Amino acid sequence: MKDCQYELLGRTIIVQYMTRVEVDDHWVFGMCKHDGDITNIFISTESDDGKKMSKDSMQRTLRHELFHAICDIGQYFHTSEDEPLIEWLAICTDLLNKQGAKI
Repeated sequence: MKDCQYELLGRTIIVQYMTRVEVDDHWVFGMCKHDGDITNIFISTESDDGKKMSKDSMQRTLRHELFHAICDIGQYFHTSEDEPLIEWLAICTDLLNKQGAKI
């Protein structure tokens, strides 16, 4: 997977794939971090045990983190903190994409 960049409502979303992403010294699939008009999304390319993450797993993590970014940019902060909802949206868009939807 390659690093990429998107523009959304005057904000820049930068996606970076990293070997290991950590929050408070704990491995995570990915994270979304805001800095002014820039939103950085970091995606782990290896699991906590050092095994390479599958392309499907990294794509679902990207969708998950993009939903966080979309909610935060829209100031839906409470929704962004609802991890089960964010994961559900990522799972559903993943399944729709596998059926040919371009989401």
